[in-house]
Amino acid sequence: MKRLTAGVRLTAAAALAAATVALAAMPAAAGSAPSGDPIRIGWANTDEGGYSFPGMTAGAEAAVAYVNANGGINSRPIELVSCVMAGDEASSAACGQQLGNDMSLTAIAAGINLFSGPFFQATSGQGWTVVGAVPLTAADFAAPGVVFWNSGVLGQIGAAAAYVTQLPDVASVAVVYDDNPAAAGAAQQIVDAAEAAGLTVTSVPVPVGAADFTVPITAAGAEGADVFMLMVDQRGCIAAAGAISQLGLDSTVVGTAPCADDSVIESAGDQVDGWYFADGGSNARLGSGVDPEVDEYLEQFATHGEGAPTQSFASYGWGTILALADVLGGLGDALDQESVNAAVSAFTGPVPLGARTVSCPGPVIPAVCTGEGRIFQIVGDVVVDANNGEVIDPTAAPAVASAPAGSATPGTTADQ
Repeated sequence: MKRLTAGVRLTAAAALAAATVALAAMPAAAGSAPSGDPIRIGWANTDEGGYSFPGMTAGAEAAVAYVNANGGINSRPIELVSCVMAGDEASSAACGQQLGNDMSLTAIAAGINLFSGPFFQATSGQGWTVVGAVPLTAADFAAPGVVFWNSGVLGQIGAAAAYVTQLPDVASVAVVYDDNPAAAGAAQQIVDAAEAAGLTVTSVPVPVGAADFTVPITAAGAEGADVFMLMVDQRGCIAAAGAISQLGLDSTVVGTAPCADDSVIESAGDQVDGWYFADGGSNARLGSGVDPEVDEYLEQFATHGEGAPTQSFASYGWGTILALADVLGGLGDALDQESVNAAVSAFTGPVPLGARTVSCPGPVIPAVCTGEGRIFQIVGDVVVDANNGEVIDPTAAPAVASAPAGSATPGTTADQ
């Protein structure tokens, strides 16, 4: 496995300084328990169904417990009002109507919803500006009345493309992607960026959930390519790892966050050692002593959370709720819908474990208020920052400054 050492510096900030600032978004400890009427935050996430992401809710619930254990918001407790979606349009619409019509709520936040159109139509129809944890689908990008404080697939794909195309000694790229519209759009971003950089690139689709990746890997020419890129979900990452090992492939492998999921590292083991992946913020697998944000998260999740802190999307749920609590705390008693909508739209970051800077509307897609991505490498059962702590902002690179197409994310069960 080839390992890369060069750093790409497109949009940079000192990692430690940014992490220290991000900790300021967390509520300060208080000497007494919160009291009075709770601040009710609506929460919708796909916790059930074939494609479900309960880790997102686990992170959100841990954040609520942490805030309440440290004085709440201006001495008032948070109450998370959850609506469970099941990965279909009916439950998405039902949750949108339930939360959108609940005027006892102060704010609404949303996790992952692969059928988000009906949800956002319902909430925006009642005048809400929803805080989205991570944008993944075409419906997310086009949704009214939502601000995403993390870059999601836009930042991951763009960061991966920008990183690869600016590395030295890379002349050819092979891409294998899940055969769905969004993954095809993401792969096209990679192709466009590689060709603009003068690289030779070949891309090949693979059926979603395929168990055998030897044929598409061979068809993409990965055996002779300098870099092999994966735009697939966890199942694809595991299957690709086995095929790469079987074929004796020596190309550098670059994927997105699904390939660093617990399930992949635990199942594939040494087969993914050395792989690189893009993510939208910091990563809980960095371990302790590397990033103050991660240290704080691991410590507090152990006390206030359930399950592993590295479970899929838990850090996104954590960071979104903590940042939202910080915004609401700054409003004092002015918690009416109009004031909250204005405040979440004016938020500039940072998001704990997420984007360092936020600006709404976004530079490429109005709903996506940041383009930041970061590059990591899997080393054993942990990850290391592969780009010297530098943020890559693909929205500043013309070759990748476009919205991913399609209706589903290339890695819909990803974790950061």
